[in-house]
Amino acid sequence: MQRHRRYFNYLTFDAIYAQRGIINLARRFGKGVVIVLKHNCEDLLQDAEQLLPMSSLTITEHGDTKRYLREVEELANWEPAAAKLRVVESQEVTTETRTVKKEKILVRVRHTWIWLTTIPATELSADGIATIGHRRWKLENRGFNELANLWHAKHCYCKEPRAIEAMLFIIVIAHTLFDLFYLRRLKPETRERYSKLALRLDWLAH
Repeated sequence: MQRHRRYFNYLTFDAIYAQRGIINLARRFGKGVVIVLKHNCEDLLQDAEQLLPMSSLTITEHGDTKRYLREVEELANWEPAAAKLRVVESQEVTTETRTVKKEKILVRVRHTWIWLTTIPATELSADGIATIGHRRWKLENRGFNELANLWHAKHCYCKEPRAIEAMLFIIVIAHTLFDLFYLRRLKPETRERYSKLALRLDWLAH
């Protein structure tokens, strides 16, 4: 974090990382954290669930998804952290595709997400916290999932430790450059015709 601190402003984590060391380390380097709040932090979750219904409601829309947002600022000191924290809840109503009797249908579903954050409301809105929280899954899908399945990063091409590290760096760099080209340089109609896998296979064939 010390070497690359200027490349990012916020860190997003799963609930297992709601720990004193991680939160305080990020604060020491001036970075905000957004962490999914689950039952592993039972006391904090109970406090938040009691206070959130009394807070004001904000509604935002993102395509087919509508967010009903509430937040509690400066929650009383939580033992694992050295400072007061903020909790954001997003109840989201969206359209999902379900398969019923071998037929695909569209249904409206509701999901509830709660995040713990050190980012103050003056810096980022509750809607912004929810957006960052959801980006963690996009990073996992675009990063780890694609590296493993499209770029075969799970395969060990060599046995020497430094060679393994170098090979992983090469794969990550190739994946990053390809992703930037696919998302930034190709026209939308081309992306509709070619998936990333189809485009990569087409290039390899030539």
